[in-house]
Amino acid sequence: MNINDLRTLRDTAIFAARQAGTSIMQLYDITDFETKSDGSPVTVADCAAHDIIHAILKKTHITILSEESDGISLPYPEYLWIIDPIDGTKGFINSTGDFAIMIGLIKQGVPILGVVYAPARDSLYYALRGEGAYVVHNGITKKLLLSEYTHTPLRFVCSSNHYNMHMEYVREKLGAIKVPMGGIGIKTTFITENKGDFFFTGASLGEWDVCAPHCILEEAGGTVTDCYGKPLIYGNPDHRIASGAIFSHPACHTDIQNAIHHAYEESTKQVFR
Repeated sequence: MNINDLRTLRDTAIFAARQAGTSIMQLYDITDFETKSDGSPVTVADCAAHDIIHAILKKTHITILSEESDGISLPYPEYLWIIDPIDGTKGFINSTGDFAIMIGLIKQGVPILGVVYAPARDSLYYALRGEGAYVVHNGITKKLLLSEYTHTPLRFVCSSNHYNMHMEYVREKLGAIKVPMGGIGIKTTFITENKGDFFFTGASLGEWDVCAPHCILEEAGGTVTDCYGKPLIYGNPDHRIASGAIFSHPACHTDIQNAIHHAYEESTKQVFR
């Protein structure tokens, strides 16, 4: 697949994200939801977004893995779409605006394309491996590039729904300030726009939670690893990233990893949850 083919796929993903965004904003006042087996909420908007994105992306003849699907068999094909119809469903339910549609594409297990669309803010973020990361807001396109230095103090773009004692320990160890935010997609966009310096979680994540923002942050100059400093591995039997994730400015990545390890030791070797 050449670069022109990939650019076409990027444009297709952007179109799918915008179409899904238009649809779910028409459902924004519907707050009813069901609870999935993992305890996370799902709404009619999640299902509507999934259906729209799936209908558009299936025309590319590339296999699709979605949070709202039953999964796919292993090994993964060379190219695979990984989508989260609504990242931050709680933000959608609570009408905070902290939610996004996320569409990623991996090649041989590496994210090479990412689209994150926050419809309540009409902000669209996208990246193609080797071509940089961009945001489109109010019709204006701007290239995303992390500043040379981190902010002092560090800004921890932390979870507004799943903040825990381990996160607080890491924040204190780094002397960071909290910037509470919704889903991982929105958190990542804050880092790419130099409004935050890092995000981390030690919890098990769906591959759909990280694929699109992974590509966007790296193309903006950021660093993404698991909590042990190793590359995120896509293609697991349960479609999950078991060892958490750190999304950060490269200048503070090692310090974050060290603080996480200290928190791990202080919690008597308990796994982060």
